[in-house]
Amino acid sequence: MEDTLINAKKKAMTLLLDMDRTEKDLRDKLKRAGFSEENRELAVAYVKSYGYINDERYAKHFIEVNRGRKSERRMKFDLANKGIAGDIIEQAFLEAGDFDEMPEIRRLLEKKARTLKPEDPRRKEKLSAFLSRRGYKTGDIIRAIEENERLT
Repeated sequence: MEDTLINAKKKAMTLLLDMDRTEKDLRDKLKRAGFSEENRELAVAYVKSYGYINDERYAKHFIEVNRGRKSERRMKFDLANKGIAGDIIEQAFLEAGDFDEMPEIRRLLEKKARTLKPEDPRRKEKLSAFLSRRGYKTGDIIRAIEENERLT
């Protein structure tokens, strides 16, 4: 595709037809498509001026969709990797309000516990590591494991 501003704008609009994107993601896609930095920036500014991309809206929607499936820490990590600024991420979480991660921790714990032998001496360690890798808080993990042991 020829590196013109019109083509960059068309490509940006086409990329936004499939899914909502962050500014960083859109810039990266335009770069991979071979557009110059100037045309990339102008195309991003163009779609942004019409409200077709909005990192604040993206962060709020991401939290809404992933709440109950991902830890807060994991969502913050994912949003940062998508190029969302830290202040935008924090504001989106403030607006989303507090949410209880314990039901999701319990669900994941029960699912993982079924794959481990009850007599495994490293069972607690494996369960804890499993949940830690998903970004859950250590205190919540310990509490969930203790609750699970009392129930079994």
